[in-house]
Amino acid sequence: MPWRGSSILSATYTSPFRGTAITVDYPQGDRGGNQICIRVTQQGQPMDLHRFWDGVITSIQNLTRLRNEAAALRTRQGFQRSQLTKLASINFESWAKESYEVATKIVYRNGGPIGTPKAGAMDRTMIAAAPVLPVGYVVSAERIADRRMILAGYRLADQIF
Repeated sequence: MPWRGSSILSATYTSPFRGTAITVDYPQGDRGGNQICIRVTQQGQPMDLHRFWDGVITSIQNLTRLRNEAAALRTRQGFQRSQLTKLASINFESWAKESYEVATKIVYRNGGPIGTPKAGAMDRTMIAAAPVLPVGYVVSAERIADRRMILAGYRLADQIF
């Protein structure tokens, strides 16, 4: 497979939003978290759950700082290649299953309540009742995102070289 296609698949199958949640609140699906409105803090602006998770991963705009953060991740305890047993899985299907597990258990809290359905509102800022994420959710999201990104980086490197 050409490396460009591999890079897209490596990143895509690492994201927990490659599917959609179909629940009582979202019988047609939640469009990968785009129909769920949340707040990070009580004073914060409402946002889509998907946008929150994208921001956890890509909130750094300065490329030098981003490169430094990436280097720090590679040297973090538990993130060295030899310690990441998930790297033994080399097929895209297993990566997709990993992401599904993360989405089910962490992102969607095993089916527990999270956010407010947009219910047809096109603009998330119209959702005045958007709840604040549960205590510990943001810290957990940051840990999961760091781990998923380091896995994606190693997998991409394995596909290229």
